[in-house]
Parts: sequence; structure tokens; C-alpha cells
Amino acid sequence: MSVPNAPQGRKAAKEKMRMMNDDKGVLDILNNLHCTIERQFDFNIEELELKRETLKLEKEFRERNQRMKKRKNQECIMNTDLNKLQPALRVAYENMQAQIMKK
Repeated sequence: MSVPNAPQGRKAAKEKMRMMNDDKGVLDILNNLHCTIERQFDFNIEELELKRETLKLEKEFRERNQRMKKRKNQECIMNTDLNKLQPALRVAYENMQAQIMKK
């Protein structure tokens, strides 16, 4: 005994449903991918902002460090006992002290 075949309309309807489900799956995947890309983009922007802030802070730190070294050097020059120095060196230190005092 043979099994009667389903009507052609029913088979076409099942195929249409399968195709719609496939399309829905593709759309879901694309939407998920889009959301993932947006999150990654936002993360990258935040990461760049943090790097920019880090570089800015590092630059400020280096500049502050340089100013401190310069001040220490100036203090050393200003605190040098000129009486113990040779005449040529004394003149050089007096000139450096005069320049420091101008500032």
C-alpha cells in the first residue's frame, strides 16, 4: 500500500516556512553581530580615551620631574660656597646665580 503524497500546496507552505525560519536566523545572527561590533567600537573608543589620558598624565609627570630636577640643580648652584672655588669657576657660578636670581 502506498502512502498518499501531501498536497503540493502543503509542501510549498512547509518550504516557505523553512525559508522564513532560515531568514529569521540570518537576521538574528546579523543583529547579534551588529550589536557585538557596536560594543567593540564603544570599547575601542573608551580604550583610546584612557590611553590619551594616560599619555597626558605621563607627560605632566615628566614635566614636573624635569622642573624638580632643574630646581634641585638651581638650589645646588645657589648653595655652593663660592669662597672655596677657583677664580674662573667662581665667576661661572656667580653668572649662573645671577641668571637664577633674574627668574
